[in-house]
Amino acid sequence: MFDEAARKQYGQNLVHLIKDLRTEFKAPNMKVVVGVMGVNGVKNEVGKQKEVRDGQRFVNSVPEFKGNVKAIESAPLLHPDIVALKTAGWLNKDRDLKTQPITPEEQAMLRRATSNQGFHYYGEGRFFILLGKSFADTMLELRKNE
Repeated sequence: MFDEAARKQYGQNLVHLIKDLRTEFKAPNMKVVVGVMGVNGVKNEVGKQKEVRDGQRFVNSVPEFKGNVKAIESAPLLHPDIVALKTAGWLNKDRDLKTQPITPEEQAMLRRATSNQGFHYYGEGRFFILLGKSFADTMLELRKNE
């Protein structure tokens, strides 16, 4: 991750990035969709993760971005059963893998639905399909009055 000062300034820096990109590409009204980081699901709203997520959400409060920039949540798009297993024992305190190990059925689901390569969001293909659709739908919403 990055230092505390950078995390605290994340929202303002994201605003500057959007403005700089609009200037660079001579597109003052360029539409922007920001995906709020959803790593490890909706319960991961603590510490550094929350600071970054709140920084990404900040664009929704910038008056000049109303109607042309929108941050959308990605955490709810992760499959809740996969998040529950992958975060068991730390974010998901309801499951202790020592006393409740992953069952063969759960292992099979994880093999079908995730990657063992250590990718973000567990390499969950379903998540990326839903995220792409959410980005596209949001962009269409932002462009509806053009």
